[in-house]
Amino acid sequence: MREYNSFSTAQTTSLSGFMNKVYLFMTLGLLVTAAIAFYFHQHPWLSQAIMRSHYAFYGIIIAQLGSWFVFSRAVRNLNAPLCFLLFLTYSVLTGLTFGIISFVYTAENIGYAFAITAGSFFGLSLIGYVVKKDLQAVGTFCIMGLWGLIIESILALFIPALRGNTMELTMGAIGVIVFSGLTAYDTQKIKSMAVYAPNQEVAAITGAFMLYLDFINLFLSILRLFSRR
Repeated sequence: MREYNSFSTAQTTSLSGFMNKVYLFMTLGLLVTAAIAFYFHQHPWLSQAIMRSHYAFYGIIIAQLGSWFVFSRAVRNLNAPLCFLLFLTYSVLTGLTFGIISFVYTAENIGYAFAITAGSFFGLSLIGYVVKKDLQAVGTFCIMGLWGLIIESILALFIPALRGNTMELTMGAIGVIVFSGLTAYDTQKIKSMAVYAPNQEVAAITGAFMLYLDFINLFLSILRLFSRR
């Protein structure tokens, strides 16, 4: 496997500043999501109103998928402010869905899952940052696993047997493996963006969005393992 070339002092300083921006944007997105989720948890009538209206519920899901699709496909043609606006939009919509999820799991389980996710994410991202070996093979394997999780989630909408506690635990465990690998892989991939990306601001927001998705999905996977409701 190939190794990444070492950075000079100037490059290391530039990389450090770039990665600081990435983690800053990611943290901001997580804070927005947490604030929206907390507000909805404190006002359960809002979540109940969304759940009663199929149009509102599926509208949020479609809007969330739509913002992700636009961000993923058109990011190279967007300027930094618009890119950041899309990231915040997705963070707000994720907060809405989390506000509903907060009534499904116990507060204790959510707290444990978040603490484990935060610690795991820090360690995994650090590995991706410092490791010299190319993690492309790990990324390819995890992306294949991600598609498997997506297919299972779609099938679960129509097959009740795929929604049992045993399947929840199994998919949760697979999700932890998949998004753990993606966290390390994406961090290493983002490092190269600091050198080759033509627009550093857009690249930093894009990297933050990648790590934000890894964190959120790792959290959800760990939460599935805490299946007491």
